Amino acid sequence: MHAARCVFFLLTLLVSGASLARDGLLDPSFLYRGWAQLDEFVGGDRGRFQTLRDAKFDAQGRVIAIGTLSHPGSSANADCLVFISTPGGRDLEIQQRLTLDRGGSNVELCASLEVLPDGRLLAIGYATTSNDRLTGMVARLNADATPDTTFFDNGVFELNAQIGWIDPAESTLFVDSVVDAQGRLLAVGRVQANGQARGILVRFLADGTLDTGFGFDGAVPLADFSTPLVQPTSLVLDAQGRILVGGTTQQPGSVRHGVIFRVLDDGSLDGGYGAGMNGANGNGGGGRGFVSRCDRIASLAIDGSGRTLMGCEPDVSGATPGPLLAAGVLRLGTNGLPDTSFGGDGLVEPLGFTSPMGTLYSLPRIALQADGKIVMAATLDVADQPNNEFDWYVTRLNADGSTDFGFGYQSGYSRLRVGDPYVTASSESYWEQVSNLVLDPRGRPVIVGQRDFGTQATRFLIARLGMADPAVASGFLDPDFGFNTGYRLQHFDEFLGGGPRQDTTGTDVAVDGSGRITTIGRLRFDTNPSPTYQCVVTRSLADGRADTSFAPPNGRRTLSLSPTGNNVVLCTSVLALDDGSTLIAGSVGNSGTVIRLLPDGSVDTNFFGNGALETWTDLNFQATSRSATFNAIMRDAQGRIVVAGSTAQPGANGTDQFGLVLRLTADLAVDTGFGDGGVVRLHTTTNPFRLYVESIAQDTDGHLYFAGTEGQTGTGQEGGVVHRLLDDGSVDASWPGDSNYVHLAGSCVASGDIALDAQQRAMVSCYRSGGGVGIARLLRNGQLDLNFGTGGVTPVNFLPPTQSAQGRTTSLQQILPLPDGKLVAVGTHMNTNGTEVYYGTQDIGVARLLANGSPDFDFGEINGASLFRLPEIFGRFDEFANAATLQPDGRVLVIGSQSDRRPGVPVDDSTQHLLMRIGNVMPVPDNDRLFANGFEG
Repeated sequence: MHAARCVFFLLTLLVSGASLARDGLLDPSFLYRGWAQLDEFVGGDRGRFQTLRDAKFDAQGRVIAIGTLSHPGSSANADCLVFISTPGGRDLEIQQRLTLDRGGSNVELCASLEVLPDGRLLAIGYATTSNDRLTGMVARLNADATPDTTFFDNGVFELNAQIGWIDPAESTLFVDSVVDAQGRLLAVGRVQANGQARGILVRFLADGTLDTGFGFDGAVPLADFSTPLVQPTSLVLDAQGRILVGGTTQQPGSVRHGVIFRVLDDGSLDGGYGAGMNGANGNGGGGRGFVSRCDRIASLAIDGSGRTLMGCEPDVSGATPGPLLAAGVLRLGTNGLPDTSFGGDGLVEPLGFTSPMGTLYSLPRIALQADGKIVMAATLDVADQPNNEFDWYVTRLNADGSTDFGFGYQSGYSRLRVGDPYVTASSESYWEQVSNLVLDPRGRPVIVGQRDFGTQATRFLIARLGMADPAVASGFLDPDFGFNTGYRLQHFDEFLGGGPRQDTTGTDVAVDGSGRITTIGRLRFDTNPSPTYQCVVTRSLADGRADTSFAPPNGRRTLSLSPTGNNVVLCTSVLALDDGSTLIAGSVGNSGTVIRLLPDGSVDTNFFGNGALETWTDLNFQATSRSATFNAIMRDAQGRIVVAGSTAQPGANGTDQFGLVLRLTADLAVDTGFGDGGVVRLHTTTNPFRLYVESIAQDTDGHLYFAGTEGQTGTGQEGGVVHRLLDDGSVDASWPGDSNYVHLAGSCVASGDIALDAQQRAMVSCYRSGGGVGIARLLRNGQLDLNFGTGGVTPVNFLPPTQSAQGRTTSLQQILPLPDGKLVAVGTHMNTNGTEVYYGTQDIGVARLLANGSPDFDFGEINGASLFRLPEIFGRFDEFANAATLQPDGRVLVIGSQSDRRPGVPVDDSTQHLLMRIGNVMPVPDNDRLFANGFEG
């Protein structure tokens, strides 16, 4: 390990408070931005009205969405559309238009979607038949969204044709569906004619045939009194398998309000349900109850206590007695009455009528999480912005109805807008509306709806909130790390100095054989006459939780070797050994230092007498006035410890600077068989007195590689350098040729990190004279590998080159080769062009490259890379990467710091130690079938 030198997305995130949670934020692993506007063309022209209505998920992890579009220039002909993502939702795989053409104007509208256990799909909605009579419709599709022609009439079930008691003068439609534990489809809708309507509930067996033992010939009518108007909107099953249908009912001359029917497994109404659920239209009972609080209801859900939740839009006409209430979430107790333990009166109004943001325009959609929290999404009617009528509004409630302030870009909610990502204007002309909200198998909200261009045309719109699944998506924060945020910020308030805290920085990270993570960093305090420093060491478990067996009780401690606090580079590089002990390389004063900690975090005072090797005294560097600094430490294949850095001593023309290598034996004594008494001094002939060594690597033959920079900054002689030593510390005179080292001047003006890939090729960070940063790859003979990048050097960009106006890569801290020949690069990106107002000046960048040096587009947000801006709110927050390493499963750990540079925030105490983990799916090796059974072939 070493310590080197120190999206554009269109859904707007309006910031009103800080949140360190990832819940409620756009998931950048979904369709590259967390959202997508999807289009369908008919005959080369874009469909006029395009709206998504529902989404579901199959066993492969694909996101499947369904909606409807009208043909160009007309809304009289409409088709259903199915969109299917790749597994995990990374990209769009299938876009299938369903041209069912059932007759009349050939209008089909799909309102609901189900996925069967065998992967086939069910599209539920309605269609026109002859004479434009509407019929409820179910279409069964194969897993690729093509019609399954074995289902009813060429793949389509028509409700009017299959239920004999529906009158020819009546029309029908389906609006919602669910598949029960037995694989049976339940579809709910209504039968209507002459301004009257009643609900209808239909069930199919798992084999796709109509369940004629359910209700009357497979269908249950849902009616209320005479001349009814019953309009179901949603369907849910409770823990006992009972069916609840929610909707609205209204009698002539009376107010409209919610109604819920409960149906038993045989299709009969549950006579014990509804008593006491009374409304203006009558008293509940006999299997149905009224929800007088709500004018309309949708998105029924049943929690673990059997209470019923729903999106609720109260009556705002004034006809219903009581105060006028805004739309929100209503919870009924097990007695069917509003639950007063939820928000005080059973109804939670996330935005009241007096909110300066606006009001909820649409009937809210809700989804119940496994932990009992409720996600709600609705269309926001934006206040005082006539050109931007609607945005998406998403919030989350705790089980008691209180707002979960750990959710969203804002404190407790996310307001999502298309068109103006930086909110530079007071409004924009695009309108976003919510149709539905569902949770995927990981509990992430998926919202579907439409985007209105304000030109009488809409587009399909879908978004996913939450964090990437690290099992299928690479290049994103790992939700299994750091208390479900993917990162850990530490301030170490218990460690006090002699003055105000000025800086808290993480410098290196290492993983031991048990998966435990050791980090080191630096605390700076403003003291007189000069700043003082402490080194801080932490150890955590593989998931980021503190390892309390190390430096109890918090798993962290400080170190100091200077009585005056001059420990600025005491902790530069760390090595975590499998026995639980730790070696820390750095320097103090004139000495390069190595400190050993025991597994419990205490200093090993048997190590060089006081727990620290100091070159000034223990190696007698003081005799020649040689100062030293160690920058890197590693354990070689024989268990020996190799430490590298630089040494300086007085010369004829000032101070001469050389590379320095120290080796300890496996039992931690100076290895006198290496170099000159355990020490090797490195130099170059082009700049014999100016060499700075930053990093170490070892190949499978035991050769040691060291990367650094020669020459003086700003001179024509400056360049990257790679040395190779033999096992005894002597220079490998055969590599490359007879020059004893690789001189990269002309290609790289500086180099820091070095790593070897699976083919033992050296990869070196390369700082270009024009300001770019890249990676140089050397063949085993030391020559630049012309099959890598351009001329052996490939650039590392954390944003696409087309977005160079938004910033550039300024440092590359770590190169991490992967077993399949790919590599991960970790560094820092500088923002420009005004974006620093929203993201700060510096962000951490992580990229993955293919074996030829080109971006791996399967990794990260865009162009094979991701920028990490923490916390997830707009503002001047700076993030710096200092080092990185891989965990055994390939996940990437990055250590660095985060600084709050927002106006008004004091500089004192504004930085934190940052450790983050990035998902990095490793390839599964193919089983070599050759000789698998003992024979060839």
